[in-house]
Amino acid sequence: MASPKPPTIQLFLKPHFYAGEATLIDATVIFPHNVINAKSGPILIYDLFYENVPCYVHTERRVRGIDKMGSVPFIFVDVNKYRQDWRPGRDIVGDLKLELQVFPRKVTKDTPIGPRMDIRADGGGLIGAGAYFLPAIAKKGTYEFSVEWDLSLAPPGTRAVWTYGEGPRRQTHIGDQDTLRQTAYMVGPIKSYPAEPSTDSPPGFCATYWLGTLPDNLYAQRCFNTELFAKLSHTLGVPQDTYRVFIRNAATGYGGTSFSQSYVLDYDERARSETASELQRLFTHEMIQTTTISQQTSEETAWFVEGLPAYLSAFLPYRYGLVEEDYVLTEINKTLSKYYSNPKARFSLDEALRATYTDWYLSVLIYSRGFTYLLLLDFRLRALSETYGVMTQSPLEDIAIEMLTRRRERQPFNMEVWFRALQRWAGERIDYRKEWEYFHAGSLIDLTSAWLFSPHNPIVRRDLPVLVIGIDILPREGAQYISGITRGSQAELSGIERGDRIIGLQRADVCADLPDEPFWAVVDRGGKFKKIQWQPRSATKVPAWTVESFQN
Repeated sequence: MASPKPPTIQLFLKPHFYAGEATLIDATVIFPHNVINAKSGPILIYDLFYENVPCYVHTERRVRGIDKMGSVPFIFVDVNKYRQDWRPGRDIVGDLKLELQVFPRKVTKDTPIGPRMDIRADGGGLIGAGAYFLPAIAKKGTYEFSVEWDLSLAPPGTRAVWTYGEGPRRQTHIGDQDTLRQTAYMVGPIKSYPAEPSTDSPPGFCATYWLGTLPDNLYAQRCFNTELFAKLSHTLGVPQDTYRVFIRNAATGYGGTSFSQSYVLDYDERARSETASELQRLFTHEMIQTTTISQQTSEETAWFVEGLPAYLSAFLPYRYGLVEEDYVLTEINKTLSKYYSNPKARFSLDEALRATYTDWYLSVLIYSRGFTYLLLLDFRLRALSETYGVMTQSPLEDIAIEMLTRRRERQPFNMEVWFRALQRWAGERIDYRKEWEYFHAGSLIDLTSAWLFSPHNPIVRRDLPVLVIGIDILPREGAQYISGITRGSQAELSGIERGDRIIGLQRADVCADLPDEPFWAVVDRGGKFKKIQWQPRSATKVPAWTVESFQN
């Protein structure tokens, strides 16, 4: 017998424009009567924060509910500082129509970097994720969601895109109660690759969308995601899926945030200097990460969500024939350098997770340590199974894909599940529990005698000086200032001073990737611009490992 059709939740979006630019969106959500049950608690749940990013502030007066009997008032109950329950002021009769508005978030160069989910204005349009402004149905379950755009107020040529399809006509998707929130939306004078609008999404379809003019290096890679997904979807066992990439120009910040079958990539001026391989690695990382976040991530498995995309993205593009050999060697060694030279490499995973968005060293540590742990496991499982060569899928990849499938199907995924999968391959030949305890506590990962993909690519010890950027930065009144200098660092000897106003700054990632790369800052001191440069490394060296050559 066929399963009954799930209830349908409908979302209607109507963007408003002024002088040709999108200014706000009217959103109407229609919930069928059979999913509304006020007597058992709240009918809607609204997040006040998405990690460190504040969500849109709705008020009881500006959210309008309508049912068969007329107006339905809503009462907002703050459960804690992160969540609100939305409760109706009376019993609901029939379907519920919820009307609300969202304006783009105002951001400056001082806006803290966080998940790229807020609705922002860009290039005459709007872009962001539903988590910024939409509530979720409190009743967990499977639903059919439809999204339809009303472009009656839009200038000619306006396009509208949702993660699961291009409008304006109705697009549908079946998912859980968070689907509308965990997807991306874009409207305006959209450009794309493939260039032609596509209201149909056949299996394996992938497109990239942007507003305005992309930097030359990003534009040159506009087709990479489409080529990548055609291969990656088969590796991950989802050839029937579709994928969409949304790119936006940010006031500050460069990086991506993954949502369901999509991600939003922010770029700023610093992204213009990214090489083709750096962009390709980022695109691959974000696309893989989409498959790791299909359910709530616990602190216990955060290393997997960050570390697995970092590891797979270092070699899968080569296996697919999209990049050359030097891509693999470069990207592997960059991440090893990030891990071993990190001054906080011995911090526990718990400590790192508590400071993901406030401490750059610890945010880098989560994925670089996860990457190195997986590299070590890959070596051991390949050696035990005699599975050699980058073109051959390894036992670790089989285990990882199994875990991704579990997450995608909402099955439990925790360390016990991970240990059982390892045991099936390795038995008792690897003390994986003890290794995990060391990894979690912050013990340094020793790659002595390890190799990459085959014994032809030995991993050798090459100690590195500790990375010490040496400055603290304070945003103030629309600018950034040097607020502190690390005593004994090269920054202290460089001539940079507290109170210098920052005009331009080297990216810390670049120096973490490349041990000999200098750090620089252009500062305004008394109306005069100065470029100050120093070597962001200490005299102290730490154990580190690198791959000196790579053969297929």
